[in-house]
Amino acid sequence: MTSAPKVTSALEAFEPLFFNNMTLVLDRYFVHRLRAVTRKDGNPLSEVELMSDSLMNNDGVLRGNNVIKLVPGHSVLKLNMATGSGSARRSSNVSPRCSSPRSNPSSSSE
Repeated sequence: MTSAPKVTSALEAFEPLFFNNMTLVLDRYFVHRLRAVTRKDGNPLSEVELMSDSLMNNDGVLRGNNVIKLVPGHSVLKLNMATGSGSARRSSNVSPRCSSPRSNPSSSSE
């Protein structure tokens, strides 16, 4: 991989868009999910559902819902949702908007 500034900048701009769109694509495969099968706990499928809902309906701001009980410490991306306002809080590895963990400038390098 090259370290040219234009290439790096282009990749950094592309990565969150790609991640968000692939999250929406993945969620659409399970759009007719049955809650009895997927359960209400914070499993990976439920996490994708919350991220997709946030991308489609909340301008990318992660918000919970009344059905899924997401526990950030047990989630795949360790996403945090603010209590009260429902907007996402900055996590150590994920930016406040739904995006890939690597796109957060405060996260550690590979």
